[in-house]
Amino acid sequence: LDLPVPQAAARLLRAWRDSVAWNDLAHTPGLGCPEDTWPNDPRLARRALVAWLARIPPGAWWDLESLVAFAHETEPAFQRPGGDFDSWYLTDGRGTFLRGFEHWHAVEGALLRHLLTGPLHWLGAADLGAAGEGLPPSAFRLAPLAAALWQEEVDLPPPLPARARLHPDGRLEVPAGVPPPLRYQVARFTEWEGLKGRVYHYRLTARSLERAREGGLRPAHVRAVLVTLAGNIPSTLEQALERWARRGTEVRLERRWVLRVTDPEVLRTLRRDRAVAPLLGPALGPTAVLVAAQHREALRRAAARLGLLLALENPEADDLP
Repeated sequence: LDLPVPQAAARLLRAWRDSVAWNDLAHTPGLGCPEDTWPNDPRLARRALVAWLARIPPGAWWDLESLVAFAHETEPAFQRPGGDFDSWYLTDGRGTFLRGFEHWHAVEGALLRHLLTGPLHWLGAADLGAAGEGLPPSAFRLAPLAAALWQEEVDLPPPLPARARLHPDGRLEVPAGVPPPLRYQVARFTEWEGLKGRVYHYRLTARSLERAREGGLRPAHVRAVLVTLAGNIPSTLEQALERWARRGTEVRLERRWVLRVTDPEVLRTLRRDRAVAPLLGPALGPTAVLVAAQHREALRRAAARLGLLLALENPEADDLP
């Protein structure tokens, strides 16, 4: 993680190229193996594909099926030592065995498509193109990083300077170009909200800051990371961080239910019952009282024993974040 992004990406790509622990054929959609172990050496298919890709100029778009057709015509046994198409017991999604050269496109063809649209794309070596929005990839082009597969010395451009965006409400948008060690630091004192495009989304919350404090992070450290990422901190958020540093969490928002009755006497009856009284929170008036979310079901059962059936409104509120 401490390596510059281009060197780290090249090292990861080469690790995949030489790996026997990761078997691309076993992860190819639609293929299965009834036996305990897959019969292939995953390095053979990668070496063949790398040799073909090394002859393609980077930056030019190429038809995906043209490459598959080229492999079928010129080197169909690229992953099968001795060209044996009968000894591997592989199946399709319906359990049909795929033995024999007639199933080449269902096995070798599917693997090549997966290598290009899967690992090579995931690792930044290939861009993908489609004929229209929502359609599967039908074309690819090699990124400069792809040369790391067949060259030891690769002149990779440095990543563009990336600046995070810090919003006054605590939302933090971190581009993928930000070095991983900084993203790791951010994750220590924020809540994760997901990846959208090539931007990581985080949020500063009271809970995340308390977790950071428990982990030994000081407010000054949090502020230093935010300044490094975003350049400056919005004044309102700066004030919130200063208050948190002095006083900790001052405001809490809790999820509660409201119990309403039509007659104040019903509420008094509930208050007098020893099993029900501990489940009731502060009163909101003579006919309403707060109930903690975790007490709701116990209250329903206890009230039923008193002959009172509670009507539950908006039960879907349980699904709220």
